[in-house]
Amino acid sequence: MKRFLILWLFAFVPIQILQGDTIRKDYCIMSGEAERKAENEISQKFGLRAMGSGGGAITVIRNVGLDFETDNPISIAEGRRLLIACSEILLKNLNGYRPLRPFLFEYPFPMDRISIAIFVSHEGTKKLPKNAPTIFSLSGSELEYDRPADNYDKPASLDAIHSETYQEALQIIASEKKNQPSNEPIEKEIIYDDEAISPVSKFIKKGEATSTIPRYIGPNEEREMSWHLDDYGNALAKKYDMEFHRADSFSDDREETYSLMFINFQNYNLDQGKKFATTLVRDFLRELKTSPEVKRYHAYMNNSYKRMKYPPLISEEPVPEQMGLKITFWDKNFDRPKKPYLAEIVFLHGDFYYYEANQEIQARELVLKQSYAEAIRDTASSSP
Repeated sequence: MKRFLILWLFAFVPIQILQGDTIRKDYCIMSGEAERKAENEISQKFGLRAMGSGGGAITVIRNVGLDFETDNPISIAEGRRLLIACSEILLKNLNGYRPLRPFLFEYPFPMDRISIAIFVSHEGTKKLPKNAPTIFSLSGSELEYDRPADNYDKPASLDAIHSETYQEALQIIASEKKNQPSNEPIEKEIIYDDEAISPVSKFIKKGEATSTIPRYIGPNEEREMSWHLDDYGNALAKKYDMEFHRADSFSDDREETYSLMFINFQNYNLDQGKKFATTLVRDFLRELKTSPEVKRYHAYMNNSYKRMKYPPLISEEPVPEQMGLKITFWDKNFDRPKKPYLAEIVFLHGDFYYYEANQEIQARELVLKQSYAEAIRDTASSSP
């Protein structure tokens, strides 16, 4: 009987893991699906072998990278055109995967958050001059053409042969097209469905984002605080008909000690959004100041900060400057609402940021920045 019970437990755990943490699992899976679509398209068009993918997906999709290899020698001009073409295909797949959009660090996902690397294999390197590049990369909107040291007994430091910005590369390609239209990479025409949505992407389900996977990790004080905010975020989502994503930092500097992220399918104009966001942040701050789990974590972090040479903000209790709130707005097709409705509300570093969507490319545009103190005064003055 004991032996049967052990086998049953081992069989049960994977099922529970697959069922848990639906939202986090889905946005990572969706990102992987978009990357694979891009890899397949690039491989078919340009004959490159996919070597792998990488990036950063902490709470949201922050960075995405693809690596390829070829046996063919590549010149700098050819490498430039390939890098630009591959980057455009990757961005098309990321931005075109509609249910993934709420989980991108920003939408449309920008060029400076992707990376592409193309390696010439050992066989291809034999066909190149000794000083020719064999590694072509695009990262942070900069293109580099490198060659590793020939002596592989030593660390393979890269010899930078040439570098240029993304804009400079576009200008060079435009000039080449004008003079030599035949310089484009050889492509095969393939059928590609930009709007394809995998069944796994249909993640929108009302209810809590509970998990059997360790959704929040760290010291006991941090885990208890994070799970408490997870419950609080789910309660807010139910109250205001939103989808709760998770309680964690969403900015580049990651300085928000206490953060919540939501997805909203309703329409709010600026006035409505200001009242809504002020109410949420004010109530969130009250929760932070009264929660025993947060109090224990806050004391724990204060003690940790005091031992640092350059400590972050230290306060007796949570303050607005330590908070983060992000609400992204979408319609049923995962497009941003059109003006005058808001596309995004962010509370960060003690300030509210209200964004509308650009009519043409849907990029967010700031329409108002307001401090927490100003927002509270506006709310008080508008109250009967």
